[in-house]
Amino acid sequence: MAWLLFSASAFAQGTVPVILPVLFPVQLKQYLGLSDDQVARMYNVRTQVYGLQAPKFQRQAELQLEIAQETAKTAPNPTVLGTRYAEIEFIRRDLDALQKSLAGQTQAILGADQKTKLAKLQEALSLYSIACSAVGENLLTPPVVAITGEFSSQPPSILDRYPGTCTGAANPYSLVLGPLQP
Repeated sequence: MAWLLFSASAFAQGTVPVILPVLFPVQLKQYLGLSDDQVARMYNVRTQVYGLQAPKFQRQAELQLEIAQETAKTAPNPTVLGTRYAEIEFIRRDLDALQKSLAGQTQAILGADQKTKLAKLQEALSLYSIACSAVGENLLTPPVVAITGEFSSQPPSILDRYPGTCTGAANPYSLVLGPLQP
């Protein structure tokens, strides 16, 4: 909650977080057979959509701060709170539409073969939580994947040896460990 109030106050002061470009995942680029031009076009689409999303995120943070301030009052005004919550819902819907638009625009950059491979990834994603449950119940063992490319020079960690390990709600028994000692 403190982080939310800090974030909201930063937004209210006009500070907008900078979304730094992330390197496109090498394995995904190789799997889909993407060209550098396609990756650049995807980055441009993302940048445009992020530019549309940023003010909406800022307004959401401002609204959260206003809600916190109104709720802290001895007699909060239900009309003020209801209006703020309704605006947050409208923003959430706008952000959802922008996310769907981003997916559509980036998928439009793909060729037919790449779209077929993407459909396979979508199918795998739909089975992910089930697979994680199977790992958690020791019915499956996570795959061991060799780390190659840009990240192969990084120090090894337990996740390098077991990168398929499921973490989060699907497998509450998972541990995330730091780098292994050589």
